[in-house]
Amino acid sequence: MRPLRTFTLLELLLVVFLLAAVAGLASSLGTEVDQQSRYEDTRVRRERIRAAILGQAGATSAGVDGFVADMGRLPLDLRELVEGPLDPDLAWRPYSATEQLPPGTLDSLGQAPRGVSQGAGWRGPYLRGELEHDASGEFLAYRDGWKQSSGRSDPDYGWVFYTSSGALGQDSNLYSLGADGAPDSSPLSGAFSYRWDQPQESEGRLLVASRDYLLPLGDLIVRVRNRSGGPVDLSQVAVAILSPSAPPRGATGGVTWTLQTSAALGVAGDTLDPGELSAQRGPLRHTASAGGGALDPLPWGRRSLVLVRAADPPSDPPVLLGPLASQAFLPRASLAELTLDLDAAP
Repeated sequence: MRPLRTFTLLELLLVVFLLAAVAGLASSLGTEVDQQSRYEDTRVRRERIRAAILGQAGATSAGVDGFVADMGRLPLDLRELVEGPLDPDLAWRPYSATEQLPPGTLDSLGQAPRGVSQGAGWRGPYLRGELEHDASGEFLAYRDGWKQSSGRSDPDYGWVFYTSSGALGQDSNLYSLGADGAPDSSPLSGAFSYRWDQPQESEGRLLVASRDYLLPLGDLIVRVRNRSGGPVDLSQVAVAILSPSAPPRGATGGVTWTLQTSAALGVAGDTLDPGELSAQRGPLRHTASAGGGALDPLPWGRRSLVLVRAADPPSDPPVLLGPLASQAFLPRASLAELTLDLDAAP
């Protein structure tokens, strides 16, 4: 009878070694898959933050939404995208023509300003935060893929941004601290020594660059339609552009409206008869007292424009020559030609 063959000690050790190697490989592969999943989740969440600031429509649609369009500025932290303002006066609502202009503004006929209402204020949430708990109770947060808690007091929920302007996105970049929770060097230096971070700087794209939300008005062209009863000297006519500006989340007081006025649309003797539509006028420039350069860039969104009496420096409050009109300004989109009505003598 043949004797039963048993494993030698060396063979048993080899089997144990192989099993341990397979288990270690499976564990390492599982960790790699988990980290890659969290990395991709972070990437998606970062893009959602960008979309919340700029709006879903971007430059491809006439739709106007997003934090910048509503508030007229960039958010100061991520919490402004998740939680509404403490002051109810900062909630989104339509502002009448009268409310958009400096107090006491009357047109040349002594009537209240007329024209479009423009919505402004917070109408989020622009990001859907997840409910978290700590010793003080429940709160909302919008974390990266690693979900490392930074507590209720962190208005950026564990994300970090470097900026020279104090506003999220402008001259700055938002990034995740990654799996280890801390970088070894400043992201602005372009050096990343941690493996699973979100290296956006190396991809050459800031969270929000100035060109993404500020619109230069150097190409803005207008026409004037004379609906008044007599001829109009276009050297006495200018354009005022109004844009909302909301204070920070913790501030009190409602939305204010900024106004900048162009130089005159014509020279002396440049006359427009009753019922006539002018040729193209522009590009719009500052008055001579403001240096005569291009108008200041405008945060994108739906904004109001109105014809006013030309003055250098501009009068405050301006003398209106017609009703307020509405125009949607979209990022990186060619500005349409605008036609503004004039129905009062300048």
